[in-house]
Amino acid sequence: GVQFNTAKPPFDNQDARLAVAKGIDRDKFIKTARFGLAEPSVGAIAPAFAWATQTEADLKDDPQKFDPDAAKQLAESSGLAKVKPELLASASDHRNEDEVRNQLLKIGVDVNLVLLQDSDYNDRWQKGDYQMAIQGSVVDADPDDNDYNFFYPDGPWNTGKWNRDEAKRLLDDERATTDQAKRAKDFQDLQDLARKEAPIAFLYHAYFLPGYQNYVKGLPKVPEIFYMEGVWLDK
Repeated sequence: GVQFNTAKPPFDNQDARLAVAKGIDRDKFIKTARFGLAEPSVGAIAPAFAWATQTEADLKDDPQKFDPDAAKQLAESSGLAKVKPELLASASDHRNEDEVRNQLLKIGVDVNLVLLQDSDYNDRWQKGDYQMAIQGSVVDADPDDNDYNFFYPDGPWNTGKWNRDEAKRLLDDERATTDQAKRAKDFQDLQDLARKEAPIAFLYHAYFLPGYQNYVKGLPKVPEIFYMEGVWLDK
C-alpha cells in the first residue's frame, strides 16, 4: 500500500490521506501496474491467513473504497490539491508509482515522483524522510509479522510515525493469547482503525506463483515462504 508520513504536512491531515486512498481504483491499478496478477486489498493481512483476513464483502463500510468524487472534495478541502506531494520510487522499477500518480491526477493531485537508487530509497524510507512511499510485506509466517512492524507505535517499519494507543493495545492483546478467534478479532479491529485513519492506503495482495507438479498437494499459499510439513505427493 501507499504509506504516508503522518508526522509531517500534508499527510498529518487524515483527510489528505483519505483523498489518496479514495482516489485509487485498485482494480485498474492491478490491471495496469501488476499485469492482473494480484487482488485488491482492504487491509494488511494476506489472503493466505484465511482465519484473519478480510475482503470488501466482509465489510459494512470501507472508508478507503474508490470514490473519485469524494476523493476530489477531500483533496480540495484538505489543501492537498494545492501542493505537489512527493512519492518516493525506485529508479529501476516504478510501475506502481507511475499508476498511482496517473490516477491521482484525475482527482486534482499532481504527485512529484522522486526516483532514487534503491539504497537511497531505503535510507530515506527508514529515516522517515518522505511524504508517500509504496511499501509492503512478504514472507510473513503470521499476521503479526506485518501488522506489528507497520502499525505498532515504535514498530520498525512504522516510519510514517502513525501513533495510536488503540493500535498498541490491540497488538499487545493479540500477542498475549493463543486463542485464534480472539487474535483474529484484534487484527480485524486494527484493520478497521487503519482503514479509517489511513496511515496506509491499501492497494493489493500479490498472487503466489510458484511452479510445481499437479501431484504436489497441501502447499500453503503464503508468498515467498514454504511450509512443507503439510505437503504430500499424490502419486
